[in-house]
Amino acid sequence: MTSSGSGDGTGAGRGAPQERIEEVVEETQVRRLGRPWLAPAIATALALLLLIVLLIPGVLRYPDPVAHPEETAMLDASRAQNDALRERIGTLEDLLEQNVCRASDGSLAIYDEEGGIITPIEPSPFMLPQTMRVPDAVPGLEGETTTLLSMLDNATVFILTTGGDEIGFGSGFFVEHGAVLTNRHVVEGAEEIYVFGLALGGMAPATLVASSSNSDFGEPDLALLRLEAPEGQPVLGFSTTSERLESVVAAGFPMVVMETDDALLRISQGDTTAVPSLVVTSGVITALQSPGSAELVLHTAAISPGSSGGPLVDACGRVVGMNTAVRSEETLNRVNYALHASNLLRFLASAGITAVDQDTACVPDTTAVRLDENGVRALHVTG
Repeated sequence: MTSSGSGDGTGAGRGAPQERIEEVVEETQVRRLGRPWLAPAIATALALLLLIVLLIPGVLRYPDPVAHPEETAMLDASRAQNDALRERIGTLEDLLEQNVCRASDGSLAIYDEEGGIITPIEPSPFMLPQTMRVPDAVPGLEGETTTLLSMLDNATVFILTTGGDEIGFGSGFFVEHGAVLTNRHVVEGAEEIYVFGLALGGMAPATLVASSSNSDFGEPDLALLRLEAPEGQPVLGFSTTSERLESVVAAGFPMVVMETDDALLRISQGDTTAVPSLVVTSGVITALQSPGSAELVLHTAAISPGSSGGPLVDACGRVVGMNTAVRSEETLNRVNYALHASNLLRFLASAGITAVDQDTACVPDTTAVRLDENGVRALHVTG
C-alpha cells in the first residue's frame, strides 16, 4: 500500500510541470494564429519609412548624365538661337515703347501723336531685300595665287530668296563667269533671288535660267543662276574620280551657324555690302550610291540646312559633289549626301556650259591655287 501510494504521488508530481509546458505552448500558438497580420504590417511599415527617407532631397542621388558631343553642340546652338531671339524681342519692345510705325514705303519711323510728326529712323532688322541697293563691283581676282580656303571664300556664294512672306537661304558656287550652280530646292518657288559673295563685293540680284525637272531625293536637284559678276570671278573646276576614304571639304552657309553671324543681321537691315563668313568642314567620302537617277556621294563633312547647293571639294579644290541633303536618326547618327560631280557636269552641258572635268588623281603640290590652261582656278595637280 505504501509502496503503491508512494508511486502514485511521484507520478502526480511529475505530470504537473509537463501539463504546464503544454499549456504555455498551446497558448503561444493560439496567440500567433490569432495575429497573422502582424509580421506583414511591420514589414510594410519599415518599407514605408525607408521610402520616406529616400524621398528627402539630397538623400537619393544619381550620377550626372554624360552628354553626347553632337547633342552638346545642338544644345549650344539652341541656346545661341534663343539668346538671339530674346535680343530681338527686346529690340521690338523698345521700338514699341518709342511708338515706332512703318511708313507706306516700308521704312520705319517714330510717330509723335501730339505734334503729328513722323521722324524716319534706321531700317529695321526685317527690311526686305527689294529695298537694297546693289553695291559697286570689286576688282577682279584674275592672275592671283591664293589658298584653298581663299578660293572657296571667293567662289562660294550665299543665296537669299523671297516669295510672298517667305525668306529662304542656301548656298551655291560659280561654274562660269556670271553663272552660279545651286540646288533646285534652294530657289524653288522664289520670286526674287539675291546672291552674296566676297568677289561680288556684296549682293547681286540673280535670275533662274535653268533647273532640273524636280528636287526629289536621289534625283538631279539642280538649278543655274545668272548675275552680273566682276571680271576674274573665281570659277571652280570638277573631278569625277572621287573614291571612298578620300578627304573632302564642304563649304556653305548653314543656318545653325549663320544665325549668330553679325553679317546676316546687317543684310536683314539693308546692308548690301555684308557677306556672311563661309563655313567649311572636313571629312571623308564613306560611300557612293545611286538610289535614283542621280549618283550620290556620302561623306562625313558636317552640313545642315543652308548648306544645300554648296560645293564638296577634294584637297585640290575640285568639286566632287554638291551638298544636297542630310539624314538624321534618333540616335543622332547623321548621313550627309552630295550630288556626284557627274550629275553636275551633265546638267551644265544641257544648259550650254562647258565645265572642266579634271579627271586626274588629286596630288596637291602645295596649297597654292593657279589658273590652269582652261582658265579654271584650282590647286596645282600633279600625276
